[in-house]
Amino acid sequence: MDFQEIMKKAQQLQSQMGTDLANMAIESTAGGGAIRVVMNGVKEVTKLDISPELTQDPEMLADMIQAALNRAYSDVDQKIKERMSTMLGGFDPSTISNLFK
Repeated sequence: MDFQEIMKKAQQLQSQMGTDLANMAIESTAGGGAIRVVMNGVKEVTKLDISPELTQDPEMLADMIQAALNRAYSDVDQKIKERMSTMLGGFDPSTISNLFK
């Protein structure tokens, strides 16, 4: 496989990954499900559900929204890592820097 073929394959993988990320729907919750966040793979919140009982306590509401969002970001990062590993046949790109030590 020559360099141009490798670059073409890399571009195809990048395009596919972008489409896959935009179409992901990762759901995370906080407060036993009182807050539900749905986020796509490009870390855009696509849905936010808040239990009506939480609106009585703005401070608790803010804390739970923050917890749900932080969990969602972490869940998306994990899903991306899993998807990248699958697309790259098990190769973990975060280990590239180890090659130069």
